[in-house]
Amino acid sequence: MIMKSGFITDDKQSEKVFQTFYFPSKHFQEINPNFSPSNIKELKFIFDKDESGVIVIDNIGFMKSL
Repeated sequence: MIMKSGFITDDKQSEKVFQTFYFPSKHFQEINPNFSPSNIKELKFIFDKDESGVIVIDNIGFMKSL
């Protein structure tokens, strides 16, 4: 559970751990030569390995290679 009132009660029950993940499209193209990032219509994130916990996802996007 992520509580927004932690600043009032000082009773934080969870803490966000920020991480950045980068997946170069060339790796997908190595696996499947027909892969084209311009054809992506939908991304699905399926978290079904555990019934407890919270996952916060923010700032998903595409960018040019680093």
